[in-house]
Amino acid sequence: MQIFGESEHQLDDKGRVSVPRRFLSFFNEGGFLTRSFDGECLVYYSKEAWEAFLIRIKSIPSTDESADVLYRWLSSGTEVMPDAQGRLTIPPVLRRYANLTSGISLVARGDKMEVWDTESWQQYLAEKLTTDKVRSALKLMDSREHGITN
Repeated sequence: MQIFGESEHQLDDKGRVSVPRRFLSFFNEGGFLTRSFDGECLVYYSKEAWEAFLIRIKSIPSTDESADVLYRWLSSGTEVMPDAQGRLTIPPVLRRYANLTSGISLVARGDKMEVWDTESWQQYLAEKLTTDKVRSALKLMDSREHGITN
């Protein structure tokens, strides 16, 4: 399943965030919530995406330091499933990592969903998602579609 979009929410005093109805089907089978690899946010993998990711990690020989690094990076993660009210509980260790205190942005990006502190998300957008960078990415995508490489 692929989903896209973003929405803002409030984290309650028990570390729960309400999932919008349009995203709930993405969470139906549960999944895995952990630190992201590319920023100070969390990432939720659907069950299917998480299982595929684990297969990729398991393909790394256990003697390779990379496997140990990845398993330790993911060690604070947890399986999650929405409760009857459609809320996800985010464990304290993950809330601290992503600096989640009240305002939360859920950012759906294909087979994953990121959980950001809303202020951090807005700052990320302002710094990283500039018009020039988007144009450059679209130009690169277009050139690859037509077999043009640099």
